[in-house]
Amino acid sequence: MQRASELLIKGELSIQEVALSVGFKHVGYFSRLFRKTYHNTPLAYKRNHLPFK
Repeated sequence: MQRASELLIKGELSIQEVALSVGFKHVGYFSRLFRKTYHNTPLAYKRNHLPFK
């Protein structure tokens, strides 16, 4: 999950691409585990860590 959070913060990959790159075949399962770990969905986590434009 640490690597997934790093990839999300970089903001270059979609949620699906992040899930696949860290070894998950199902995005839904990745999202559930991510939310359980970080108390936020991957999309919300990504949005909260992107720089303002």
